[in-house]
This record gives sequence, structure tokens and C-alpha cells, in this order.
Amino acid sequence: MKTYNTINNISCVDNKHQKSTRKISVVVVTADFGMGGISKSLIEWLNLVDYKKYDITLYIRRNDTLDLLSFVNNNVNIVTVDSELKKQVYDDSFVGKTIKLICTILRKFNKKYLAKQIYRWYKYPRQREIEGEYFKKNKLSYDTAIAYSTADDIPIFVLEQIKASRKYLFIHQSTSISKQNQKSLSHFDGVVAVSDNLCEQLKKEFPNKQINFISLPNYVSHSRVTKLANEVTVYTDKSILNLATCGRLVEVKGYDILLETAEKLKKKGLNFIWNWIGDGSERKKLEDGIKSKKLEKEVHILGEKINPYPYIKSCDIYVQPSKAEASPLTIFEALSLGKVVISTKTVGGKYILTKYNCGKLVDFSSDEIAEKIFELATNPKVSLTEQKKVKDIDWLKEENEYRDNWDKLLSGKI
Repeated sequence: MKTYNTINNISCVDNKHQKSTRKISVVVVTADFGMGGISKSLIEWLNLVDYKKYDITLYIRRNDTLDLLSFVNNNVNIVTVDSELKKQVYDDSFVGKTIKLICTILRKFNKKYLAKQIYRWYKYPRQREIEGEYFKKNKLSYDTAIAYSTADDIPIFVLEQIKASRKYLFIHQSTSISKQNQKSLSHFDGVVAVSDNLCEQLKKEFPNKQINFISLPNYVSHSRVTKLANEVTVYTDKSILNLATCGRLVEVKGYDILLETAEKLKKKGLNFIWNWIGDGSERKKLEDGIKSKKLEKEVHILGEKINPYPYIKSCDIYVQPSKAEASPLTIFEALSLGKVVISTKTVGGKYILTKYNCGKLVDFSSDEIAEKIFELATNPKVSLTEQKKVKDIDWLKEENEYRDNWDKLLSGKI
């Protein structure tokens, strides 16, 4: 079982970091380690690190969502923040207790938005101060500090509370940069975008010469994904078309349009099974849609899977219908498993499929998605051509480039 330090008081010491003074020390700060692309992309890098050269501390600011922690390399020093510590934000001062009472009263009178604003106004600065004591009391400093997420106030936390020679902020989606975090961009040594397209988009959105935008595209380990995909055998009926889509069941992922797509494919007489791998706030709505359109035999919601790769491996075509994506790891994963991909024209979808010259890019339209699925399913020549393009991808070259780019970043060469 993965072991890690939990900060439930400010006396917890990062012993591994102190013992490894000759290595390049790096602290990576993220919000949680749940079933999302940010955690998965971080796992990829942490499993490629040369631990003879680097000493890595992973600082996770929430300990209630740690689903993927077991996939992290054992050489990483993992530190999480215990929920009991967070209670100090309100419980250790008169002001905190008063703010907590005010917010409780506001919620009772259905003033939830106002309560949330007051809560955030008080919580974030106070929580940063409490967590910062961990680094100060243990006299921790690093060669490089990385704010790997823009969630909550992570960028400001890294700038204010962590001592490091260089500091970088990773951006996984331009829409995730709050007004508060936008002000912090120029204070980092570099703002890292996870795709070339996203980097160019950020430069246009923030034309400030003081911001050093850097592109470090995401990567998926072909060997790791293949190994996990082979752990379980998923039965599929080879006489019909097998489709797969993986992602949170939320509005931005575009599952609603897949209901229309599935309905149109059925009307065309196509026999298919479509597995949706994921969970989220839209699940009940989507389940109701499946029933109302009488698609129970065709569309199956499988829920979250810690290892979704056997299901992706078993499909014939992988479909990514998102409304917005910066660099979707699910597309990398599907390609790594040799699958033909249909993706909407998001920033990330265009970047990946254009880079590898494969797959089908479509507008956010059920007509276009259905048309491409039908074409691939009924035209063997088109399908075989697309499969060959995927098989020609040089994953070893991708891995070496990814590792080299990280080395350049951590050494301050980019």
C-alpha cells in the first residue's frame, strides 16, 4: 500500500527531502489525486523521472480524493493535508468562528452565493497561512516549485508559502484561470501549457510580455497503458460495432450530443454497443435520456473505472465529444491502444490529431459525429487507412522528447 505523510499538525517533517540535498529538489502542488486528467498526466511524468537526479515531493492539498495515488512511483515523497487541519481555518480564532456562523445563517436564508463569497474571502488566505507553517517550521526550500493546478488558490499558495529558486504554473485549460489567478501569472518564472495550441491561445489571451509562456505537451506511456489494458479481458460482440467514450459525466464533456448521435446511428440501421466510462453530475439526466430514446441496448454507462484501458482496448472506434479540451489524455490513451479516434475540434483534439495526422476531427454536431462513425464502420478502406496511421506513431520518440522537455524545464533551460 502506498505510504505518505499526512499533515495533521505542523510538526510533520519532510525527511526524504532533507536527506537528498545533492539532488535537484522539486515540490509539485496539486489539489487532489482523483480520477481526472490532471492526476493522470502527473502520474506519467512521475513514472519517468530519474530519481538519481531528482528528489520529488508531491504536496496534495486535499486528502479526501486520492483514487489514483497507488499509481505514483514509490520514490515520490507524498504529503497530504488532513481534513482536521483545515478545521483550524475557522475553529482557532474568534474571527473564524464568527465567519463560520455568518455563513451558516446566510445558507439558512438561501443566500448561498453570498455565503460562498464570504467563505472564499476568509478561507483561502487563512488556509494558506496555516499550511505554509508546514514549510516554514520545517525550513523547507526547493530548487523548483510547481503549481500543477489552478484549482482553488494553488498558484497564490505556491508564490506566497513555498521557498524555491524557480516557480512554474501549469495550465491545463484556459477557462480554468480565475481572475484571482490571472493576476499571479507574471510572477512565475514560467507558465506551462500542456499543448502547443493551448500555449498559443494563452499568448493571445494574455499579451503581456512579462509572462513567460512555455509549451510542454502531455504524454501517455504506451507501455504502461498497454500493460494495464491487458490486465482484464472485456468481452465484446465482434459481429457489431463497439464504441467507447471516457470522461466525467459533466456538461463540458458533451455526452448530451452523443445521445442524439446514438439515436441517429440506430435509425441508420447500424448495430452497435457504446460504452461510456465515467461518472458525474449529469449521470441521472443522461440515464433518463437513454431510456426516453430507447437506447438501453446500445448505450451503457459503466461508471468510473480506475483502470478504463481494457474497455478502450476492446472498442473499434473511440469518440471524444467534448466542448472544450486543452490536451485530453483519453485521446492519447486511445491512440496508444491503436484505436481510431473521432474528436470534436477542441484545442486539444485538434492539437493531437493534427500532430499525428490521424483520426477524424468534427464540429460539435451529432450529424457530423454520426456521419464519421458510419463511414468508418461501413467503409473498410477508410478504416484500414486510419488504423495504419495510428500504428505508425513512434511512442518511444514521444517518451524521450517528453522526458527531455521536463529536464529542460527543471534545469531552467526553457
